[in-house]
Amino acid sequence: MTTIINIETSKYQLSDLLTLVQGGNEVIVQEGAKIVARLLPPEEEPVAQKAKPFIFDLSAASGKMVMSDDFDDELPMEFWLGDDA
Repeated sequence: MTTIINIETSKYQLSDLLTLVQGGNEVIVQEGAKIVARLLPPEEEPVAQKAKPFIFDLSAASGKMVMSDDFDDELPMEFWLGDDA
Protein backbone atom coordinates (compact mmCIF):
# COMPACT_ATOMS: atom_id res chain seq x y z
CA MET A 1 0.00 0.00 0.00
CA THR A 2 1.24 3.50 -0.83
CA THR A 3 0.40 6.50 1.33
CA ILE A 4 0.82 10.03 -0.04
CA ILE A 5 1.19 12.82 2.51
CA ASN A 6 1.89 16.56 2.43
CA ILE A 7 5.27 17.66 3.81
CA GLU A 8 3.65 19.94 6.40
CA THR A 9 1.54 17.09 7.77
CA SER A 10 4.52 14.71 7.77
CA LYS A 11 6.36 16.87 10.32
CA TYR A 12 3.80 15.95 12.96
CA GLN A 13 3.22 12.31 11.99
CA LEU A 14 6.76 10.95 11.53
CA SER A 15 6.30 8.15 14.08
CA ASP A 16 3.06 7.04 12.44
CA LEU A 17 4.67 7.15 8.98
CA LEU A 18 7.62 5.05 10.14
CA THR A 19 5.20 2.51 11.59
CA LEU A 20 3.57 2.24 8.16
CA VAL A 21 6.97 1.74 6.52
CA GLN A 22 7.96 -0.92 9.06
CA GLY A 23 4.75 -2.72 8.11
CA GLY A 24 5.94 -2.97 4.51
CA ASN A 25 4.18 0.10 3.08
CA GLU A 26 5.57 2.92 0.96
CA VAL A 27 5.09 6.56 2.04
CA ILE A 28 5.46 9.40 -0.47
CA VAL A 29 6.00 12.91 0.90
CA GLN A 30 4.93 15.74 -1.41
CA GLU A 31 5.33 19.50 -1.38
CA GLY A 32 2.44 20.64 -3.50
CA ALA A 33 2.50 18.35 -6.55
CA LYS A 34 6.25 17.68 -6.29
CA ILE A 35 7.53 14.48 -4.64
CA VAL A 36 10.28 15.34 -2.16
CA ALA A 37 10.81 11.97 -0.47
CA ARG A 38 9.90 8.30 -0.56
CA LEU A 39 10.04 6.17 2.57
CA LEU A 40 10.49 2.50 1.76
CA PRO A 41 10.92 -0.57 3.94
CA PRO A 42 14.47 -1.96 3.89
CA GLU A 43 15.03 -4.75 1.38
CA GLU A 44 17.78 -6.46 3.33
CA GLU A 45 19.67 -6.42 6.61
CA PRO A 46 21.87 -3.42 7.41
CA VAL A 47 25.39 -3.54 6.00
CA ALA A 48 26.99 -3.71 9.46
CA GLN A 49 25.37 -7.10 10.12
CA LYS A 50 26.58 -8.51 6.80
CA ALA A 51 30.18 -7.27 7.02
CA LYS A 52 32.98 -9.78 6.55
CA PRO A 53 35.39 -10.27 9.47
CA PHE A 54 38.46 -8.01 9.35
CA ILE A 55 41.84 -9.73 9.33
CA PHE A 56 44.52 -7.37 10.62
CA ASP A 57 47.49 -6.64 8.36
CA LEU A 58 47.99 -10.00 6.70
CA SER A 59 50.22 -9.78 3.67
CA ALA A 60 48.85 -11.81 0.79
CA ALA A 61 52.39 -12.40 -0.49
CA SER A 62 53.96 -13.77 2.68
CA GLY A 63 50.93 -14.71 4.77
CA LYS A 64 52.66 -13.22 7.83
CA MET A 65 51.72 -10.38 10.11
CA VAL A 66 54.22 -7.53 10.46
CA MET A 67 54.80 -6.04 13.93
CA SER A 68 57.44 -3.59 15.15
CA ASP A 69 60.13 -4.80 17.55
CA ASP A 70 58.99 -2.40 20.29
CA PHE A 71 55.32 -3.43 20.13
CA ASP A 72 55.16 -4.64 23.72
CA ASP A 73 57.49 -2.00 25.24
CA GLU A 74 56.14 0.11 28.08
CA LEU A 75 54.64 3.43 26.97
CA PRO A 76 56.37 6.61 28.21
CA MET A 77 54.69 8.76 30.88
CA GLU A 78 54.21 11.54 28.29
CA PHE A 79 51.79 9.25 26.50
CA TRP A 80 49.57 9.04 29.58
CA LEU A 81 50.02 12.55 30.99
CA GLY A 82 50.53 14.63 27.84
CA ASP A 83 53.51 16.64 26.65
CA ASP A 84 53.53 18.92 29.73
CA ALA A 85 54.47 16.11 32.13
